[in-house]
Amino acid sequence: MRNSFKFILAAAVFAAAIPAASAQDSSTPLRVASDVGFAPFTMRQPDGQVVGFIADMGAEIAKRTGRPSVEIVDVKFSAIFAGLFAKNFEFIITPLGITPKRTEEILFTEGYMQTGLGFMTKASAAPITKLDDLKGLKMAINRGTSTDTWLTNEGADAKYGFEVQRYDGSADAIQAVASGRADVYVNDLQGVQYSAKQVPNMTYAYEILQERTYSTGFRYGDEEARNKVERAIECMKQDGTFSALNVKWFGVEPAAGSAMTKVSPGYGPEGLKGWVDVADADKPACG
Repeated sequence: MRNSFKFILAAAVFAAAIPAASAQDSSTPLRVASDVGFAPFTMRQPDGQVVGFIADMGAEIAKRTGRPSVEIVDVKFSAIFAGLFAKNFEFIITPLGITPKRTEEILFTEGYMQTGLGFMTKASAAPITKLDDLKGLKMAINRGTSTDTWLTNEGADAKYGFEVQRYDGSADAIQAVASGRADVYVNDLQGVQYSAKQVPNMTYAYEILQERTYSTGFRYGDEEARNKVERAIECMKQDGTFSALNVKWFGVEPAAGSAMTKVSPGYGPEGLKGWVDVADADKPACG
């Protein structure tokens, strides 16, 4: 990411605007954060209800961890880490790519979905068959996401000759393409696949598959809560709940042996900071 999490924490003035999350109490809703509008993970309906893959996932985690319901706090991705550190919610449930750099600040659960980058254009635009086709185009991205990290780490904008426009939300970035201010919307591929089918006159143009998985993110010091949620995630993998959600929201079964079906050893992303090696036999049984 272009800025460190500590810088974001110091700079984000929104943090005081959201009440601090209550202590983890079995009588209160599970309070988690997501960038609502990143379809089909979290979307707000006209009646205000938040629906989507992540909303369903959060409801399942709440049930499996003994909480009465889930409350999804809408926070722009560019400010979501500041909200976590300010204890405005219990953890980040919005799709969060695991990177070694992020594990220095964020306590992750194991991954639950493999992803990559998806590219969306107007249906009338010239086809994109390789990254060199992006030369001279304006790329709309969601600030602070894995797409932003890819641009920073790979220097892709300089390498391939495109212009980057950074927005504070997925909806704003998509609208930039729809209105003609930008040429291509880039974000994690599952969300772009879905959006391309929902937004008129748009098409899913290109993708880059990566060895990268989505996870949920906690504060260091909340290892007990992280482990409890991770065990719920593992049980959802084992009993087919995640597979059913993938079919519901993306229309396909997850790949066999992928992060959505494979339970990782211990707690956290194996081999990275925050990982704890615990034998499966020592974990609570799935109910």
